[in-house]
This record gives sequence, structure tokens and C-alpha cells, in this order.
Amino acid sequence: ELGGRYDEHDEFGGDSAWNLGAVYRVEESGTRVHARYSEAYRNPTVLDSEFFPSFFSTQLANPDLESEEIDGFEIGVSQTLGDHRFGLTYFDQSLKNAIVTTRPDDTTTLRVNSTGSSRVSGFEVSAEGHFLEEKLRYRLAWTAQEKEEVIDLPDHLVSFDLSYQAESWTLGVGASYVDGAAYLAAGNPQTDSRFTTRLYGEYRINEAISIHGRIENLFDEGYELFPDTFGTAVEAPGRAYYLGATVTF
Repeated sequence: ELGGRYDEHDEFGGDSAWNLGAVYRVEESGTRVHARYSEAYRNPTVLDSEFFPSFFSTQLANPDLESEEIDGFEIGVSQTLGDHRFGLTYFDQSLKNAIVTTRPDDTTTLRVNSTGSSRVSGFEVSAEGHFLEEKLRYRLAWTAQEKEEVIDLPDHLVSFDLSYQAESWTLGVGASYVDGAAYLAAGNPQTDSRFTTRLYGEYRINEAISIHGRIENLFDEGYELFPDTFGTAVEAPGRAYYLGATVTF
């Protein structure tokens, strides 16, 4: 599998992204081996490049910013055992031209591209399957980062979902754990570790119409999405409700 993309911008020049992936299956044993290499980019935003006056510190304009470059690979294996599948994946990514803040003097800041590259690597363990003639389904995923030179990324993420599907309705519950991470720069306060839960379901009125909904952060867990570094702590959203419908024709 091969894919590519090229964008030409009015500012910041052009950027390209591509990926190459392969999968090999051993039908006799139920083993699946997969690998992928990819490159991507992130353009500078207006907040990165433009001039912004401030009472505390004025950001200088920098029209010479370049896009951040991300490249990496992953390789993994999964094994099917009856109605269950277990997987292990190793990943390694690097970030080049990272856009960071510098301080030319006490009253101004400037967003620039950093030299060198930062790496993050780790592995993901997953398990999924079903019971009761495929009515009861589960999925578990745990991501752990071993080498983490990129800020704002948690060391551990865990997610679990369990759902039951009847003839016309589905009901599911899930939980997620996200580890704390350094914010903006090494040594700064970390974001909060948090454990949140969710409830979701779907009801199929007929073959053409179904309604679905979910509740995120079911128990209204409170935590800071961004820590209090300069008196600017941001509280994460609390309990949230979503309701929708799907029409098929």
C-alpha cells in the first residue's frame, strides 16, 4: 500500500507527505505481520508566525518559519486465537524543525524552528474479541512510550471498551487513563493524570434509521487540560452529552 500528497501554500512553501505499508497473513496459524513507514508535516499557524502585541510580552513576526516534519515507522504482529485477537506493535517517530518559543529580550518572544530532531518511541499492546455469539464485545489497548523527547505527550495511555449488541440496540461502556505530561517545556508543571469513563448506545428503528448517543466523562471527573504555568490554567470539559441520528438510503 502506497500513498502520497503534496500541498503548495501561499506562505511557507510546499510540503509533501507519503506512506508505505505492507501486511502479511499466515492463514493457517491466524498470524498477521504488518509494517508501515510514513512522513507528514504541520504548517505554521498564524499564531506562530504573526506579530502579536501584549502587555506582558510582545511576539515578533517570523515569516521565515518552515513546516514541522514528522517521520516514523511501526512494525507489529497480531495473533488470532478463536474469537480473540492479540497484538503487539513497536513505533518510532522523529520530529524535525519543531516550532518553539525563544526570547530575544525580556519584553519580546519569537517563534522559530529548532535545530536537530526529537524522538518518541514505544509500543502498544492490544486485545479484542467477543463472547456470547458475538453479542458481547471488548477491546483493550495500552500505549507506553519508552523514549520520549517530545513534550506534551503522556508516557502511558490505556483504553478499555465493553459493549453488548442485541437485535435492534447496542449498549457500551468504556474507560480511559491518560498519564500526565510536561507542558510547553521540560521542567514545567505537568498536565493532570486522569481516569475518565463513558457510556454510549445505539437504537436501530429500522434498516434506514438509527439513533445513537454517548456520555463522555460520565462521573464528571475534574482535571486541568493545561497546567498553571503563568496563571493560565485551563480546566478540562466536564460531563458531556451527545445525541445523533444516522439515515441510510
